[in-house]
Amino acid sequence: MQKYICIVLALICIFSVKVAGAKVYWLPDFLGENLDRVNIFDENRGDKQQCPSGWLSAPEAAGLKCANKERFPGAGLCYSDCVDPCEGLTDFSCESYGCAKNYAECPSKCEECYSDNCHIREDNTINEEWGCQKYWDDCGSKCEIPNKDNCSNREDNIINEEWGCQKYWDDCDTKCEIPNENNCPNREDNETDLGCQKYWSDCPSKCEIGITCIPTDCSAYPLLSPPANASYEECTSCDSDVVKYRLISCNPGYYDKESFICENKQLCTW
Repeated sequence: MQKYICIVLALICIFSVKVAGAKVYWLPDFLGENLDRVNIFDENRGDKQQCPSGWLSAPEAAGLKCANKERFPGAGLCYSDCVDPCEGLTDFSCESYGCAKNYAECPSKCEECYSDNCHIREDNTINEEWGCQKYWDDCGSKCEIPNKDNCSNREDNIINEEWGCQKYWDDCDTKCEIPNENNCPNREDNETDLGCQKYWSDCPSKCEIGITCIPTDCSAYPLLSPPANASYEECTSCDSDVVKYRLISCNPGYYDKESFICENKQLCTW
């Protein structure tokens, strides 16, 4: 039993030594020149002995980029040829739109500013063909208010508002693709079996006034009132409300004194 306990304690000690010897590197430096940005939590941070002249201790080299590191007895790791990676680099303020890129070697300073605000703007375009009604003031390449249909690209072919439209655009229901060329959709066709007397002026294919009767020729009826003491005929036509008459013959005992006038016959006495 004591043998197993000793083995476990030995493994713990070995693991502790490995953990204590672990270093924390900055990934860009590690992948690049494999130079150590000093870990201020160096294993010898508690040792009060100083590094040799020209060398910096871990706390002194914190945040610097050092070309050399070496372990000295009693002092632990020391660093030389250290420089501040941020020294000499221009730090742009980027007050308008923010920083687009920080220096790889100095993340606390800005290398490049955004030229516009597009990095935080949504492009609300619905359909590229339909286009955009308004672009962002601070991002001219992205749409703030899109066109919700294709009306901006469609012509309104309406001829007459009263006549109306036969077909509207599929992608723009407020503009007419195929208009009515006359007013026939709004006109009744009043033609009868006898034909049409008058067609609509704005729809020549439909009848405005249909024929309800065939006109009668009353030219042989010269009288505007019926003759007295006679038999007669009358004549009316559907194209006129006037009734006309003509004499057939005088009644018995009457004769035609003048045209169409019947008077009593005069008896001769001797």
